[in-house]
Amino acid sequence: MEKNLMGMSLQLDTEYIKNLTKEIIKQGMVETLGNENLVGAIVSEVLNKQVDENGRIPTSSYTKTQPLLQHLVNKELKEQIVEIAKETIEEKKPVIREAIKKEMQKKATMDKFVSAFYSSIIDNLSNSYRTKINVNIENEKEQY
Repeated sequence: MEKNLMGMSLQLDTEYIKNLTKEIIKQGMVETLGNENLVGAIVSEVLNKQVDENGRIPTSSYTKTQPLLQHLVNKELKEQIVEIAKETIEEKKPVIREAIKKEMQKKATMDKFVSAFYSSIIDNLSNSYRTKINVNIENEKEQY
């Protein structure tokens, strides 16, 4: 960068200024982070910041909020619960399939199933909207 100031030519190296600025900012951050009270206050402020159910800072005062820390803990707990549930279901899959087969073979269950099927068809046919019914039957080998 070159400026002509009162007949003087000043040449400034932009890369040097950029690096110097970075160093000044870095030094300021190191000094700030060295102050444990300030760091604790910053961390506390961030973790207690009110967020919505998606972890975003709400734009409306009507939005239901919770502290960020609570949101993060709830999110992690939900992920762990889902993971454990998936593992448990995978382990118990044969038992679950057998229980479903047994239940489906009961006459009362089949009667309810057929009744619900017919009721659904009748409701759709009596609706003023156009009804379209597709029935596909595929022969698939059981994989279990």
